[in-house]
Amino acid sequence: MRMILSVSLVSMITGCALDGGNTGSEVSASDVKINPTKDLTEPAFVNGRLCQMVFKGGLTPQTQVYQIWAVGTNGIVNAPYNTPGTPNLYAVFGTSAPASETHHVDGFSQFDHYHVLDGPAHGDDVENTTWDLLALFPGPNYNAATYHPASSVSEMLAQSSAGVLSPVMTAPQAGFPPVVLNFPVVCAH
Repeated sequence: MRMILSVSLVSMITGCALDGGNTGSEVSASDVKINPTKDLTEPAFVNGRLCQMVFKGGLTPQTQVYQIWAVGTNGIVNAPYNTPGTPNLYAVFGTSAPASETHHVDGFSQFDHYHVLDGPAHGDDVENTTWDLLALFPGPNYNAATYHPASSVSEMLAQSSAGVLSPVMTAPQAGFPPVVLNFPVVCAH
């Protein structure tokens, strides 16, 4: 399945523009205002809590596109990929995550996935806005009937160690171009 996904993704690149301006420093969740007519949100787990990634301008014609995904008007950062100090956005593909936790693009169900984010050591007050994309897939011990989506990085890594999920892969290992994304995270309190 991973090979089919990789080949399909490489052939479906729709283009992406690079943003040389914003390096995605820090932002307070209370500073993030979501405009439902312009901004795209996606669910993501942070330390056991379901939060929202906010892609500013993701619903506008000016959005940048990574593969098939709209990532906002400043969603792609021109920065080195997979570097120490940049937190990770994990995309877990091909599992039986509930629809409310899954990122789905109409017409591309084969790319359904859920997200887990590196967050603060405890809690869900995410200030960072710059993320390296990493991927996981079902592992040899995956069972759709018993699978429960990981809601924290430690739970996801435990599933990976147990073979329920694959080892963590860089974007190129999973068939994607490397990318550093820029988006704030909002966890309602």
